[in-house]
Amino acid sequence: MVFPDVRPYALEYLNQWHEFDRCCRNELQEDADLDILAAKFRELATKYVVAWNFSTSSKTSDDDSTHRLWKKVAKAVCEVEIDDPKSIADEVEKLAIKLGKIVASHSAGKRTQPILLSAATKFLWFRGYDAIRIYDKNAVNALNEMLKNDAQKKGKKKWKINGDYKAYLAAWEDEYRKIEGTIKRASNDLGAVIDWSRVPHGKDRKVALAATKKQWFRERVFDRLLWEYKPANT
Repeated sequence: MVFPDVRPYALEYLNQWHEFDRCCRNELQEDADLDILAAKFRELATKYVVAWNFSTSSKTSDDDSTHRLWKKVAKAVCEVEIDDPKSIADEVEKLAIKLGKIVASHSAGKRTQPILLSAATKFLWFRGYDAIRIYDKNAVNALNEMLKNDAQKKGKKKWKINGDYKAYLAAWEDEYRKIEGTIKRASNDLGAVIDWSRVPHGKDRKVALAATKKQWFRERVFDRLLWEYKPANT
């Protein structure tokens, strides 16, 4: 698999981290009142395009019932504790199911209970669990495309990872390792082009440059690459 130039994605994530992720993550790691956290999780869900999962179909839905839903979401996320990295997939799947139950309980006439993997991973990463791999539809599509050629060479008829978080983790890790060194160099070089970013001079810039040296930052650059990935023949 030939990856595109990583440097633009590193710069894009630097801007995204400064303008939204940094503050949102700090706020969601605090043990604040559930009313406050509910509003923050809703803001995050909107930014990361999972808010639609939490809409209700009830004609009687109002601001109060919507806020009650988000309080339940905040409580469910804050109750998760991940001490053992080996338990990440299980904890993510349990939260995804729990979030689906919350949505179903607020949706009149809903026939099926969703399993909200994307929301669960995004909420937990912002809650402070760096080792979480964010599950996203665009990333799934990109990884499926990356897996396809190898699978076809081996005669495999099934390779898609849709809805399978453990398979998603394995594919994510395999592809990340192939490009990890390139991403690290691109992230370390951001200091030379930070004037092209939207990070202002002063303390914010020092904080941003420190973030670019972190492992989690490099992993999020890879997420940006996956989310915007286009096959070479398109």
